[in-house]
Amino acid sequence: MKNPFDELGLSPLASVDEITAELRDRAEDAGDDGRKALRKAWEELTMHPRSRLALSLTTFPSTDERAPRPPPRPAEAASGVPTSPSLLELLPRPSVEAALTSQSPEPRGALPPIAEDRLAFGDAALEDRRRDKA
Repeated sequence: MKNPFDELGLSPLASVDEITAELRDRAEDAGDDGRKALRKAWEELTMHPRSRLALSLTTFPSTDERAPRPPPRPAEAASGVPTSPSLLELLPRPSVEAALTSQSPEPRGALPPIAEDRLAFGDAALEDRRRDKA
């Protein structure tokens, strides 16, 4: 069996429960060889998530009008008219790798002690503490 989604006419967006129900119905009417093939397809699609994802991504796109479609973009949903992407949407996004690296463009200094943290105590409390120390 090549791709169970294509061979059996299953939707790649179907949940595990939907796949199980569909293959269970088909197994009731199938012979022994058919049941073995359906069982193998069921195991591949429900017990191995990585395999299921790879198979769903290689499934031939459906041309059925009733097939699920991605949700419309928010602006399209309100007006029903397709919109062009904004300039902000066309700008390249910063690399996640660059954002997560330890080297940042601005070196960070040491954090202040918690007793001097403005977010924890507020500016007024910090001024009172500084006056008490002086």
